[in-house]
Amino acid sequence: TCQKMKSRKVTAIVVGLPAVGLMLLIAIYLWSARIPEPWQQLSAGMNRSDIESFLGSPRTKIERDRDVWIIDRPIGIWTLLVSYHDDGTFRLAHLDFKSAFPREFDRARNYG
Repeated sequence: TCQKMKSRKVTAIVVGLPAVGLMLLIAIYLWSARIPEPWQQLSAGMNRSDIESFLGSPRTKIERDRDVWIIDRPIGIWTLLVSYHDDGTFRLAHLDFKSAFPREFDRARNYG
């Protein structure tokens, strides 16, 4: 009986550790793939300075008619590209999530 209990304990550990590790990896991936909350709240009535103060800094890249924000997550990278009209008003935002787990995955969302 003592030998059977040891055998069951070893089997439980051998099966349990990979299962717990996989569940943890999936949880981290799902957290990483969540769209950053402020990025979902951009609206058509905003102008460039409103968006800058709302999203904060640092912007990764600033061009004449668009700004780029990047957030690194444990599994994946979020990119937000905000485009503006010539007068500086919000025109379009493009969200992109890239991850190499479990394969290259590109999740894009356009809204304007």
